[in-house]
Amino acid sequence: MKTFLVSMLFVAGFIASAQENPDKYIETLRQDLKTNKVALITEAMNLPDSVSAKFWPIYREYDHELSKLGDRRVALIKEYAASYSAMTNDKAAGIMKNFFANQQDRMALLKKYSGQMQKTLDAITAAKFVQVEAQIQDLVDLQIGSQLPLFKHAGETKK
Repeated sequence: MKTFLVSMLFVAGFIASAQENPDKYIETLRQDLKTNKVALITEAMNLPDSVSAKFWPIYREYDHELSKLGDRRVALIKEYAASYSAMTNDKAAGIMKNFFANQQDRMALLKKYSGQMQKTLDAITAAKFVQVEAQIQDLVDLQIGSQLPLFKHAGETKK
């Protein structure tokens, strides 16, 4: 897990450069996260070769579907940023609705693939994956959340 924390600090370092070219930043961050995440999962799961051969194909399918949810999240953040200065109640309600839907879909996806892992491997390996994935997602969420300004009413000054 030491490597995990170092990797998360590395990812956090990119956040400061996001202002210059957000699309390039997002793509760079996602690629770095994906690379580091595989290394972190490999280290944390510590799977024997026989289990690893069954685990990684399931993980790759999961990660592919998760990236689609990531695309939705990026679009939602961009929508929030575009509306930030002139936020309306309707826009805020729509953003919240989409945020909750994305979170719910992310949890459903994790549940779906943990079930596949449990059937293909065993419950302990599936639970360990859920635990590691949840920790990674929590840290990513914390990094993203710490960089987003809080909602404000139009004309309200930032404190």
